[in-house]
Amino acid sequence: MNKLLISMRKIGGYKMVRIFLGIAIGAGLGFLYYKLVGCSTGTCPITRNPYSSMIYGAIMGGLISMGS
Repeated sequence: MNKLLISMRKIGGYKMVRIFLGIAIGAGLGFLYYKLVGCSTGTCPITRNPYSSMIYGAIMGGLISMGS
């Protein structure tokens, strides 16, 4: 029984690390998208400032890392 609980904790910890990595990578990619593509008119809701594109990227990265 103890071995089962220990293995479940390891799996849960691994999943959390994977989710945090997905969030960090997504935020980084969101910032790169802001810098490289951006929004020329200023009316784009996601890419008009770096914070919104990083938040969007972090959410997408977290969701993708949870699903795979």
